[in-house]
Amino acid sequence: PALRVDFNHFQDGQEFLGLGSLGLDNNGQDASMLKERVVMALFARMGLPATREVSSRLYVNGQYVGLYTLIESADKAFLKRVFGENDGYLYEYQWNGAYHFEYLGSNPALYSPYYFEPKTHESNPKPAPIEEMIRILNTAPDSSFSSAISPYLDLKLFMKHLAIEDFMAEMDGILSGMNNFYFYRFEKKNLSQFIPKDKDLTFGGQATDQNRWATPLMANASRNALI
Repeated sequence: PALRVDFNHFQDGQEFLGLGSLGLDNNGQDASMLKERVVMALFARMGLPATREVSSRLYVNGQYVGLYTLIESADKAFLKRVFGENDGYLYEYQWNGAYHFEYLGSNPALYSPYYFEPKTHESNPKPAPIEEMIRILNTAPDSSFSSAISPYLDLKLFMKHLAIEDFMAEMDGILSGMNNFYFYRFEKKNLSQFIPKDKDLTFGGQATDQNRWATPLMANASRNALI
């Protein structure tokens, strides 16, 4: 099974090597058991925030269970490490195949918590800037799009994120649809940044898909309003 270890479950503030928790990925969709590590390492080397990952043999009560990928949790400790702050607003995108950054209306509740699930400030997630960003990206004319969206999103960093997904043949990310990312809004700003997540379907997807060579990587990119 895929697992999660919570070091502070029984004692608040307890940590192990500076971590409050970590994920144990069973690599169920990746026979190589390397995709996650390789792609996240590339994101980090390219200067984008990415969780640290490492392979590990897992033993439970002395009995070998199997090979797992240990994944750093995207939490406040992670935010502090990659951004130098952690009091902003972190959301985890919840996949729904029918949504691609279309403008749904002026009510912020249409975007969070259903699509953008709060992972910090859960009791007061303040999703209004998300609604504002999505409204602008759908309505701003091409001639002023860059300046209109810049208070909400660094387009160069976003394009770098997409370029990495394309280079690594990501089949289940933002570029190929609308999936597998966190979204962090910085402290006292409307500016946000994408954070990659769950990269076990890179390199063309599952090896068992005999038609993966015929699947265009950007088949769904044109459906995404932001792209």
